[in-house]
Amino acid sequence: MRPIDLLTQGEREALLLARLRGGEVRPADVAALSLPFFTKIQIQTTTLCNAACTTCPYPTTSRALPSGWMDDATYERILEQIAGRGVERLSLFLMNEPTVDKRLEDFTRRARAAVPEALVTIITNGKLLDGARAVALAAAGMGEITVSVNGFTAASYDATMVGLRFDRILANLREIGARRDAGELGDMDVRVTALDLGDVAERAPEFAERTGLPVYIKPVTNRAGSVDVATLGVGPAARTRRQPCQRPFVKAYVLWNGDMVLCNCDWLRSTIFGNVHANTLESMWRGDRLMEVRRHHVDGDFPTDSPCARCDYPYLVED
Repeated sequence: MRPIDLLTQGEREALLLARLRGGEVRPADVAALSLPFFTKIQIQTTTLCNAACTTCPYPTTSRALPSGWMDDATYERILEQIAGRGVERLSLFLMNEPTVDKRLEDFTRRARAAVPEALVTIITNGKLLDGARAVALAAAGMGEITVSVNGFTAASYDATMVGLRFDRILANLREIGARRDAGELGDMDVRVTALDLGDVAERAPEFAERTGLPVYIKPVTNRAGSVDVATLGVGPAARTRRQPCQRPFVKAYVLWNGDMVLCNCDWLRSTIFGNVHANTLESMWRGDRLMEVRRHHVDGDFPTDSPCARCDYPYLVED
């Protein structure tokens, strides 16, 4: 597996994926094999983003779908249902830019109080993440921040991450690196990820040196068919064998209104399993509809209208 994937993979996930991808699981075995509760969850506290990146469906979906902010009752409902259930990673973002939410520090504190065993994380474009904000998030209990930087020169960055500025992001990252070196971030881990576009892999070591932060490369995906990767200069996945995707087996995804959606690539919200105010997370996680999705991942045969049928990620998974 890629180094970035290994960083976020727990022991239960690793054992389960080894069986799934080792070919020893039949569709009939899925219900018995599936985890009683997810190990990871992504929570969308707001639908908003402050960029219009070419690698992301947000510029299109944000105009077509309802938007809003998660209210306290919904957030508390989620925390109540996951407390004491062995959740390992709690991510306060989902198809949005988390730092636009000024409640992020408060939500982090509340998550840490309710689920102290979980690592609280975000992935951000970094525009609003200067040194002071990083210190505040660390003080609130944030455990991990990943900054997406898709391009390590001003020209390549500005062409991809529309609405953002390379010089500002670079300044923020340098400031965060300095704060970390001064011990102001405590145990919070901060890293940079970049999609494998153009020459980013070649320039990654230099960028890591400039910022003082580790850099990891991720493959470009079509996000369940929502992004035309050919327009980004990326060809189809080289692999012809689909691997079972880990997402429906280990991770839950909850939208701002409490709906539990298929995954972070279901940008059109085509597959909703229920809502946390009407259903428990456990009942949705163990429900027939999600079990059916898992069986499709095991046998590799999907309904044509399924986002999974259009997604290239299972072809990009490394053994």
